[in-house]
Amino acid sequence: MLDQREASSFVDERFNALDVLNGRYLQEIDLRNGFPCKPEYLDALRNSWMLDSKEGKPPFAVVVRALGVALGLTLQATFEMRWGIIRDSLGEVISMIHSDEAGNHISVPPFSYVEKKENVQNVEVFVDLFTVLRNNLRKAA
Repeated sequence: MLDQREASSFVDERFNALDVLNGRYLQEIDLRNGFPCKPEYLDALRNSWMLDSKEGKPPFAVVVRALGVALGLTLQATFEMRWGIIRDSLGEVISMIHSDEAGNHISVPPFSYVEKKENVQNVEVFVDLFTVLRNNLRKAA
């Protein structure tokens, strides 16, 4: 797991991308006061980006950084997941990790999740993820 200082630094380094995306598509939300830690907010940003045909559309790399950090923070707020690093023979990836008292773990790599949804037409990719996670966490309890 990343300690509090490491997690804060990691989030701070990526939060500007969320500010860029939010400023283009949901200006009515002032990120200085935080953002709605809800999957509906994430879907609204993603869908606005997908439908954007205007000049200056942010590149997908900005979307991954923005929605990845926002997804991580939303998982943290909703399921008390913590930032961590998953390592295996292929390398390492930043992930959100939930561990219960029985030693069960659920891991969601937020940046990888966003990357894999680039061309998915489902408008509720984040709402769907949170539904699956709620169901899995109930079963594990």
